[in-house]
Amino acid sequence: MKHAAVWLCSSVVLLMLPGLALADPTAAERTTATQLFDDAEKLIASGNAGDACPKYAESERLDPQLGTRLHLANCYEKAGKTASAWSTFKEATEVAAKRGDPREATARARAASLERKLSKLVITVAPGTTSEIEVRQDGEVVRRAVWGSAVPVDPGPHTITASAKGYKTWETKSEVNVAGAISEVKIPALEPMKKGEVAPAAVAPAVPPVVVAPGGARSKPTPSVQTGSRQRTAGLVVAGGGLMAIGVSLGIGQSAKSQYESANCPNNVCHTSTDGSERDKAATKGIIATVAFSVGTAALVGGCVMWLTAPTASESVSGSGRLLRIGVAPGKVLLEGAF
Repeated sequence: MKHAAVWLCSSVVLLMLPGLALADPTAAERTTATQLFDDAEKLIASGNAGDACPKYAESERLDPQLGTRLHLANCYEKAGKTASAWSTFKEATEVAAKRGDPREATARARAASLERKLSKLVITVAPGTTSEIEVRQDGEVVRRAVWGSAVPVDPGPHTITASAKGYKTWETKSEVNVAGAISEVKIPALEPMKKGEVAPAAVAPAVPPVVVAPGGARSKPTPSVQTGSRQRTAGLVVAGGGLMAIGVSLGIGQSAKSQYESANCPNNVCHTSTDGSERDKAATKGIIATVAFSVGTAALVGGCVMWLTAPTASESVSGSGRLLRIGVAPGKVLLEGAF
């Protein structure tokens, strides 16, 4: 049963991402996105690209539009973030190509012109270094497949760290400023910690208290142990129902997405009344899919929490409780309680 619960909980992460992607932006999100875009335009006009780019990025996140993405890429270029500009123009090229949008040519040409200016960073790890080493660039994990490859980066300082259990953490800063240059950071073999040196203290897991009855005898488990077993079973049932609801919502959402894309309504301006009708039907399906997905996700998470918070024998005798409240909002699952 434990393996089944773990599998169901893991499914939340795998299913939430595509499900949320199918949901159309709400009216509030579109309004906010429009305001952020307008604010970014004013900042660009005043020469303040540094503050404009985050507003373009948030506008595009709230209401993904090809035009916004192109403005974001242009902003990155003005701010001197050549790698970010290049990758964003490349993304815009792919989106435009799928839609048959004439702006594909512009995006492709801008990406090609930036490619010659890209600064790149190569991170290599010395042979013989412990296999448990973790490499990070500016706080983000650098996967092993990336080691030794020249990866485009924005000009400026970059912090590289390497760490492993039982070894001293290694850190350096690399300044990448020359356009078209390739910088290399070589991580040496990590130095083992000396005897007596202590790694940063880890938080020890909480150990349930052992309750001893008067006279030295351990208290016996109470009937709540059986309640815990029933709660775990109920949790699996609820989570399974949630998983089914999510599956149904994904199917409806995919159908809505296909119908919306087939309607000839660029920038929400429909060419015919039939296109407008198809768009409205797709939007209705999208709302249904979003609601079903939210309910299914809440049930899936709630079922997992029911299983994980079921009382055990040690909790029964100690009297400790796990209080939980679950709330659902559009696109959100809210959990509150004490464990």
